[in-house]
Amino acid sequence: MPFEPFGYSFEVKSPLRPSDVKAAIRARKKKWFDPKNGARGWTVGPFICLWFSAFDRYGPMLFGRISRADLGTRITGRAGSDLNGLLLYSVLLPLMVFFLYQMVSAGDYTTNQLIIIGGLVLLSPLIFWWSHKDRREAEPLVRFLRDAIT
Repeated sequence: MPFEPFGYSFEVKSPLRPSDVKAAIRARKKKWFDPKNGARGWTVGPFICLWFSAFDRYGPMLFGRISRADLGTRITGRAGSDLNGLLLYSVLLPLMVFFLYQMVSAGDYTTNQLIIIGGLVLLSPLIFWWSHKDRREAEPLVRFLRDAIT
C-alpha cells in the first residue's frame, strides 16, 4: 500500500455529457449550510470539491477534475481526510523550518517560541501519517459521485 497522505486517487466514469454530469451532481448534493450531513460543495468549470458537513471543516474532502472521455465523462481526483488542512500545513512547513533556523542562528528566540515551532516541525511525520491512515474516510463522497452520475 503506497503512502498517500494527500488522499487516494479515484476515477469515476459516466456515459453522460460533462454538462449533464455537473447538473446531476448539483441536483443531488446538499446546500452548503444544510444542517444534515451529506455531500455538499462546489463545481466551477472543470473542477469539483465536495465535503460532508456544514460545520466540520476538518472532515473528509474530495477534489476532482471533470473531463470529457471517449464515450462520456470522466472525473478524476483525490479523496481523503482534511485535504485542505494538510495542504495548508504542507505549504507552511518549509516556512516554519526556515523561521526555526533563523531564530536559532540569530539567537533571538524565547523558549516558548522554540518549543512551539520545533514541536510542529517534529510532529510533521505524525501529522502526515495520520492523514494517510484516515484517507478512506472520504469513500462515501466517491460513492456519492458514482451514484449521482450513473
